[in-house]
Amino acid sequence: MPIKNQRLVWVIWFTIFTPFLIYSFSSKSEVLVNNWPDILVFLILMLIASLFPIKFFNTPFMPIQGVSLTLFLFFGMVIEALVIQIAIFSMLLRVRVPKEDAYRFPLNSLIFIGTSFGAGSLFYLTGGTVPINETNSIYSMILPIIVYVSSYFLLNNYLIYILKNTLSTLKIPKFFNRALLLQALTTLLVVPVGITLTVSYHWSGYLAIILVGIPIIAFFIILQLYNRSRHDARLLEKVSQFGHNINDTSTINDILLLFSQSCRSIFSSENILLYERQKNGKLHRINVPSKLPEEMTSITFQDGVTLEVFNTRKSLLFHSKNAWKHLDPLKELTDTQSILSVPVYRKQVAGIVTLTSSKPRVFGKVDLRLLEIMGNYTVVALQNIRQLEQTKQESIMCSLTKIYNFRYFETLLKEQYNQDSLMYSMILIDLDHFKRINDAYGHYSGNKVLKEVASILRDLVGNKGVLARYGGEEFVILLDGQNSLNSTGLANTIREKLENHIFYVTEDLSDGKDADICITASIGVATKEEPSQSPLSVLRNADRAMYTGAKEQGRNKVAVFASTSF
Repeated sequence: MPIKNQRLVWVIWFTIFTPFLIYSFSSKSEVLVNNWPDILVFLILMLIASLFPIKFFNTPFMPIQGVSLTLFLFFGMVIEALVIQIAIFSMLLRVRVPKEDAYRFPLNSLIFIGTSFGAGSLFYLTGGTVPINETNSIYSMILPIIVYVSSYFLLNNYLIYILKNTLSTLKIPKFFNRALLLQALTTLLVVPVGITLTVSYHWSGYLAIILVGIPIIAFFIILQLYNRSRHDARLLEKVSQFGHNINDTSTINDILLLFSQSCRSIFSSENILLYERQKNGKLHRINVPSKLPEEMTSITFQDGVTLEVFNTRKSLLFHSKNAWKHLDPLKELTDTQSILSVPVYRKQVAGIVTLTSSKPRVFGKVDLRLLEIMGNYTVVALQNIRQLEQTKQESIMCSLTKIYNFRYFETLLKEQYNQDSLMYSMILIDLDHFKRINDAYGHYSGNKVLKEVASILRDLVGNKGVLARYGGEEFVILLDGQNSLNSTGLANTIREKLENHIFYVTEDLSDGKDADICITASIGVATKEEPSQSPLSVLRNADRAMYTGAKEQGRNKVAVFASTSF
């Protein structure tokens, strides 16, 4: 919530709460003095009930309406509102609301003051009276009680809806949604328990609070456990779906994007830090795609918590900064409270996944287990993709020169250059008398020359075309969209560059001394002349030009294929 709105909430609360407090103790002091043991027991019961909040779509719901109904029917609207205030403040203190969220105290206080007085007023307007006694039976006030319970529920949720959409940055698109329906169903279960407590208290006094209170608390616990199990089941379903989806991804970027989206759907995290173990044993940070503001994804180095997990091979879960700040002396994790960090195994620690949040007590043990599963899915998928890419790369690359092999080049021609409308040229390069280098200096020196020639060609071709190794000492270049003139110009540049370049080799077959040599190349150039001409036909023409027009004419030449000449 913006600071300006927070200040407004504090001012409104102070303006309303102070008169309410003064009025409560001045007008209801006699009721408080005469009935304080009963009211205290009700308060304790309400505090116990507040220990078991139920979450509906990240909105906590406290099942205290059954207890508050009994309070209202016996002690009136003011006492009920006062006890609710104490319960709300106690609950917020228990969950340790951070300083930056302190506005939640006055905000929740205002919501429940408005709810108590609004629902109470409607109760009185429909003919309801308190307290319940022999002459004022609960059965005679069925309609006012129904109005009170319904208005209490709707008014409480509507106030939350209005305040979130006007003061907070977290908007609720619709008032009537699935979360409201689930809360309504829970209220229908809680209210009969409250009526039972009311009737029992009427006949047995505060002893009934103990007799009925224990089943009520048990009911709240069971309700919360059921709610939590459903929540965990939904999360497990999302994780399972993530596992299926990640197996269908084919690129590293798709995996990281899916991981990022799934983490933000399942966990309340602001930063997602994914580290992968490199071959040298060190951790490498993988950039996870994010739609969050830049300041929320500013962690760029290995934080101390992640390194601790890497060294100990144990997951870490921290609820507040005080618990982990000793692990982060470099203060990489600024503005962070909750941290969840888990190792990912594949025979050894293959990676680390760390989630952070600026809010305390965000992650739980269930989150830890789910993140371990997702982390394993992700790192294994990343390694499989990299292995697949490496295998694919090895199948299309020449392992010696690190340029494309002829298998890739031939497939490229057949799949992409069999279209009549395409214009392209090819350059075929053959190193002159290369066998003499192998015979004089050894194959190691010959390979060294081939690698250096490939490097020179790679620099000259750049992104103008596709360079591949054609055979032993032959190279081929495909120039997309280039005519004969441009291709011939590049071929001459290549010939001159190779002719003037000095290659340093070692005389492995004799005394092992270093030597410098020069080489030349015979080059053939061919351009697609007719729309129906196949790419392999253009390649054969370049080959003919190279042999007939360059090698047979003395080598170290560039020959251009022309149908009238060859």
